[in-house]
Amino acid sequence: MEILTDIEIRSVFVQPLARADLINYPLTSQVSPLLRELIINAATFNNNVLSHTREERVIELILDELRLLKKEPLYVPLPRDGKLKSACESILNKLYYPWQLADLANIMSVNERTITRYFRQETGLSFQEWLRRQRLLTGLSYLIKKHSITETALKVGYDNPSAFATMFKSYMGCTPSEYQLNAS
Repeated sequence: MEILTDIEIRSVFVQPLARADLINYPLTSQVSPLLRELIINAATFNNNVLSHTREERVIELILDELRLLKKEPLYVPLPRDGKLKSACESILNKLYYPWQLADLANIMSVNERTITRYFRQETGLSFQEWLRRQRLLTGLSYLIKKHSITETALKVGYDNPSAFATMFKSYMGCTPSEYQLNAS
């Protein structure tokens, strides 16, 4: 994990059977102000929360709020398999290159259908979605470091800042310049 700015972290560990409808994989998400305050409050509880108490209701509300979290595209799994992981690391080292599925298949010496299936099994994403998210994450790091939008777009594989801005806004809900202003 790469942390690009000063942050404060609190972790919420939930018993796997606490709620059947909670996600069971890592998730990056914006935390609502209510959930933030509930978590801060719950951090003061001792380990013996009794039934029918205020503490139990706070914990139940946290679980309710966790169900409402919107999945953000900021978690991008790296494949675990050695050969595929190595190929993906090569791609990450040349993110500016206009990568296609055929390039990955060529690196792996397999056909595109095989790599499509295998890539989804390893990451849960299509290759193109994985690549877009990697480019987004890398772009975020450049923008936070005050690189220009044009320079950022080119470094992460977009031909022009407009195409990068369109992708960026579709994922982040704001333009790269708005993001830079808010990150200051």
